[in-house]
Amino acid sequence: LVNKIELEWNMLTVQDVVWNHAAKNARWLMVIF
Repeated sequence: LVNKIELEWNMLTVQDVVWNHAAKNARWLMVIF
């Protein structure tokens, strides 16, 4: 259970960083997707 929560939090954190960065650099988002 702890590992599951830890994994989900890591995913949320990564997603948060990606979206925050993408908001400042839309062109970077287009390159990734």
